[in-house]
Amino acid sequence: MPLFKSLSSNNKSPQEFKIAVWRISEEEQELVENLELSSTSHKRLTQIKSEAQRNAFLAVRQLIKVLGYSDQQLSYNQNGKPYLEGVGSVSISHTAQYAAVAVGYNCQMGVDIERHREQIERIAPKFCGPGAVRELKDRAERIEKLTAIWGAKEAVYKILDRPGLSFRQDIHIDDFVMLSKHSSAWTDTERFHFSFDSFDHHTLVYAYMAKSLS
Repeated sequence: MPLFKSLSSNNKSPQEFKIAVWRISEEEQELVENLELSSTSHKRLTQIKSEAQRNAFLAVRQLIKVLGYSDQQLSYNQNGKPYLEGVGSVSISHTAQYAAVAVGYNCQMGVDIERHREQIERIAPKFCGPGAVRELKDRAERIEKLTAIWGAKEAVYKILDRPGLSFRQDIHIDDFVMLSKHSSAWTDTERFHFSFDSFDHHTLVYAYMAKSLS
């Protein structure tokens, strides 16, 4: 299955961005079809042992193409943050079943997609306070909200590109109800808006930097 979902900023928003999601259901041979990989990407692909990771790698390149760019325009800095020639910012995320790419034309973007997993309740104290899901009695709802919180912090972390930043101590989330589908996040010096969507036991979160507080 090719493109699964696409989103873009509306005309009233000062931030301009696009997001595309691919559901990874093809074999590797199908995913590599019609792709022109750079020599760097081709080398990286041959070094990936896992079939699922190779498919995710190729699905990301398919999304880059869907968004109107080529793999030759994609590069990474020393921390692994991607850059796309001709775009203000780009962010990439994938699981075994989905890949997502967000591009920001006049704003810094971050995207994360996560599968709902029961283990997130166990590690929740590492990235959020105990009150984040206290009001939710249903376990599936708690897992979904924790996944959205994690995804929002991951998206902000990707924007900031500061190794060592603490999800628990440095990135803060304003509380939200799941039906709202959006909220805000902040650090000591920046504020962000994020939105999220859940489907097929996954949650997609995308964030953009709203303003500097410094």
